[in-house]
Amino acid sequence: MKHKISQLLSVLLSFILNLVSPPKCAICKDLLEESGELCPICLEYFAHAMNRRCPICAKTARSCTCRPRYMQYTTELGSKRMLALTYFAKADCTDPGDIAARKLVYAVKKSSSRSCARFAARQLSHELLKFFAKEKLDISKWYITYPPRSNEGIRTYGFDQSKQLVSLISEYTGIKIMKCFKRKKGKMQKLLSTTERKMNADSLYGLLKDADVRDKRFLIIDDVITSGATVNACAALLLHNGAADAFPVCISRMKKKKRLPKRKAPKKLWFR
Repeated sequence: MKHKISQLLSVLLSFILNLVSPPKCAICKDLLEESGELCPICLEYFAHAMNRRCPICAKTARSCTCRPRYMQYTTELGSKRMLALTYFAKADCTDPGDIAARKLVYAVKKSSSRSCARFAARQLSHELLKFFAKEKLDISKWYITYPPRSNEGIRTYGFDQSKQLVSLISEYTGIKIMKCFKRKKGKMQKLLSTTERKMNADSLYGLLKDADVRDKRFLIIDDVITSGATVNACAALLLHNGAADAFPVCISRMKKKKRLPKRKAPKKLWFR
């Protein structure tokens, strides 16, 4: 009940701020001369980020075939293992496109304004509808779900960003929402190493008792996928309880690193 009240207050505050102050770009905070969420410059930067390519498979994030380290249970659709808009850049990135994409993700996570969430949800909805049409899949037979935010995160920011994304994507695409997961007590994923995330995520989520997932197909929506531990844990819960598919969708995904070939040790000569 407290979470619902805090979310309603967050939405109300955002509405009041939009009435009082002029609309600003969700990324750079410059005043917007036209309707929308991003200014023309940030839109151009974000489009540039969407065209960045993976060093392993040489594909954009929307088509990347590289699997995150701990994402074994999710199902594939056609040639895709997941759907993302951009690659998630490190904090020290200098490319304007990477910076714009990173700022968008953090605005979705932290800003009480729904403008960034609307922009990201609209872009994801467009890519989902295009992909389902290409693969000749009936999107009306699918459900969308999400890993819930921690109670601490909801208390801090007043909302669950993944729930917001799911609500908007459902509005834009017509895909039905099913809340499937409950969050147990545990450490926040962002504070852990890659290996610790896998161990923590496996015990962090549980399936709701009233969630009827048998023979259903799910899109698991998250803001960022780094190691894949969170969506992997959620997919495992769905598939182990009879779901037919569990396909991950996110705004940004971590880019795979191109590993250098190991150098062979020099052979020891017999006379040394």
